[in-house]
Amino acid sequence: MKKLKHSKYKNTAILFEILVRKLTSESMTSDKSVTIDIIKKYFGKNTELSKELQLYNSLVKEQFVSEAKALDYIRTCKDVHVKLNKSLLKRQRYNLVKEISNNFVFEKISKIRINNYKALASIYMLFEYEDKDNPKQLLECKSNIVDHCMLTSKVNSNKDKVIETFGEAAPMNNSNGYPVAMAEKRAKDRVILKLVGLHGDVYSEDEADEFKDAKPQNLRSKVEKSAKLEAFQNIPDDRLLLETDAPDMLPPANLIATTLPPKEDGSPVNHPANLRRIYEVYSEWSGRDLDEVISSLSDNAANFLRKRSQ
Repeated sequence: MKKLKHSKYKNTAILFEILVRKLTSESMTSDKSVTIDIIKKYFGKNTELSKELQLYNSLVKEQFVSEAKALDYIRTCKDVHVKLNKSLLKRQRYNLVKEISNNFVFEKISKIRINNYKALASIYMLFEYEDKDNPKQLLECKSNIVDHCMLTSKVNSNKDKVIETFGEAAPMNNSNGYPVAMAEKRAKDRVILKLVGLHGDVYSEDEADEFKDAKPQNLRSKVEKSAKLEAFQNIPDDRLLLETDAPDMLPPANLIATTLPPKEDGSPVNHPANLRRIYEVYSEWSGRDLDEVISSLSDNAANFLRKRSQ
């Protein structure tokens, strides 16, 4: 069974959002006529792209109190989309991307952060593929859309959840000169894993001594087989930060892209540049485009550090 892939270059709603963000980011003195002309040309009344965009917007903006009603609405939008002129839609989308590339640096503007990216990507998969292509993956896409449409989100339903835990650092399991800070970090790692429903299936490197000796592919296989991976995939984009624990703890061997000379005592030193490999793994697990992951999570880190410094 083939793995279905999302392409932001073929996602009508994301292409429209890129143009709108480009338009709003341009200064008052710059010439906006090119961007405006492109939007009018391809998303004006009665174009096939505008009809598809309306379906995207309907699924993003409508809200329901019942999952059954949300699923009925999704099926209705899918049925309407099937009736669109696919050859005309494909041709208009191709010409749109070509015109954007001719007037702007597409790779640059395509990295603009898009709200509701996960929902829009799921809608694209729903429109472009049939259930028989990959039933499980499309079921996950429908679930993502339903979660987005529900008035009461699953994330908010856990907002009052309280978890108590502890972290421990002793000479036999900690070689750093800051045991109190390491104990706190291990406690935080455990809390995060419990909140996203992965504790017991996945362990942070600080929490399990055997993690370093485990084969990376075994850990990956265990995670992929776990249904709780859905919890990881459903973490809101603006609530996620990734790290490598540089310079102290090395990631699994298959994630080490850059090395540094060892310490005087011979212990290894982790390089911050290995963060890109962490991004690549997250991109694979979440099904999101790597460039979008890097842009999104870099913004999260910058915003977090900016708030901490205020």
